Amino acid sequence: MLDEIEGRIRSRLEDPELVTRAYIPRADYRRPMIEAGESDLSYLDLLHRMTFSTFELRKNEGLAQEHIKSLDRAFELARQYAETPRGWLIITGTYGSGKTHLAAAIANFAPTWAT
Repeated sequence: MLDEIEGRIRSRLEDPELVTRAYIPRADYRRPMIEAGESDLSYLDLLHRMTFSTFELRKNEGLAQEHIKSLDRAFELARQYAETPRGWLIITGTYGSGKTHLAAAIANFAPTWAT
């Protein structure tokens, strides 16, 4: 959480001129995946599959409307950031809320603007 980060860094992360922040409040959006006893490094090969087109907004799964809106907003902010990266985009939320997928989607989109 931002309040746990050292003050000078936190002040920059909270500066709206530098950062666009998306918060995903819903816990664990993932579907069952290989997790038990796996190293974090074993997950890296899955990152190339994490794109905007493979991200699920989960609108038909009975989630609270506020969680659907929050996830949709995070998705749109990440997509916009990928198209025109400026400053920092900080995506916060609980474990399994979709942060890694959105970050990987940005990185996987990057070759279109990084070259």
